[in-house]
Amino acid sequence: MSDIIKDTVERLLDRINGISQDGPGFTRPSYSPLESQAHRVIEDEAIARHVHFELGPQSRSQPTKLSAALGAHICEAARALGHVPRRMLSGGGHDAAAFAQAGWESVMVFLRNWNGSHNPEEAMDPADLVVAVKALHLAVGDMGGMSKR
Repeated sequence: MSDIIKDTVERLLDRINGISQDGPGFTRPSYSPLESQAHRVIEDEAIARHVHFELGPQSRSQPTKLSAALGAHICEAARALGHVPRRMLSGGGHDAAAFAQAGWESVMVFLRNWNGSHNPEEAMDPADLVVAVKALHLAVGDMGGMSKR
């Protein structure tokens, strides 16, 4: 069953990634055209696979700019430890965004995992966690601690 789910998710992502924001109209009035098309794709796949997807409530969190300076400092610490960090954006609503909106310097440190994130089969190598903690420790130690803006 898990291979079927993985295949379905891959097909969904492939189809959603190919959707243009200039695509067809709304499925529901509160959705953007991209969200509407994504929901149609999910509904089509559910029917084709005889499954049901529980998407859960949408958070509708606002995009928030995190601290470029703090992110750069953590990247420098990771490089000093011999690693090659990768800078990336996150579309999710996370606590880091809430902290940034409250005026705190905030960043997110992502750890690679297999099987995707936020699912029962999510997994990571504990050694990756050790690397991240060491980089954070070095970065924060160099700063003398973190403070409010």
